Amino acid sequence: MVKCKICGEEIKEGHELYSDKLDATLCEYCFDAEKDYPQGTVIVFYPKEGTVDKFIIYSVEDVHLSQSISSLDEYDDLNFDILMEENSPIQFKWVSTDPWRGYYEPVAGEWVKIHEDAILHGSKDAEYLGRFYENLKKILWEAKIDFAIVFGTTSNVFSTGFDILVKKEDFESVVELMKLYFRVLELKEKYRDTKRFILTAITGKNDFDETDDKLYAILKAHALV
Repeated sequence: MVKCKICGEEIKEGHELYSDKLDATLCEYCFDAEKDYPQGTVIVFYPKEGTVDKFIIYSVEDVHLSQSISSLDEYDDLNFDILMEENSPIQFKWVSTDPWRGYYEPVAGEWVKIHEDAILHGSKDAEYLGRFYENLKKILWEAKIDFAIVFGTTSNVFSTGFDILVKKEDFESVVELMKLYFRVLELKEKYRDTKRFILTAITGKNDFDETDDKLYAILKAHALV
């Protein structure tokens, strides 16, 4: 009798489920349970082809969706067509920060990360991150650079990992990649504020009095004062 790859329990004949991604047989319970908890979402923009692929990543399989667009104005996160299951070019690994907490980090050998961040849901910082994202997305699309927006699940329900990656093969030299990094830095100077991000993440507030001793201590601990 076949055993489940995850729980190790024997599976009754006719109740086996196979995961191509894990290359293993699973029981119905483990297969369904793993699909209740996505590791994250990957949205890949291919401006040269005029397509956007969306992958919802699970440990047992990835859900693949796609839509065709001729410009970013046509992009709509609600209008994806469901395709056959196909593994995302970008996967996740779990990073544990302590026994109870952690986050999923993107893993992709053919892609390079140009920005790493987190969405602090419902905050002013998240609004600024949205502006940063919209501007950078426009730059990458107009430059015909394939790029991926990666949303990683974290143990904090109020926070989601947010990373932007580009394909290495789109850059003929390190110099070309560095030029893009400088464009990213210009946008970060305008829309991203490390002090605001840290204080929002720790306190959950949008407005701060930096003369407050406790807040000053937080900033000092992060070498920001």
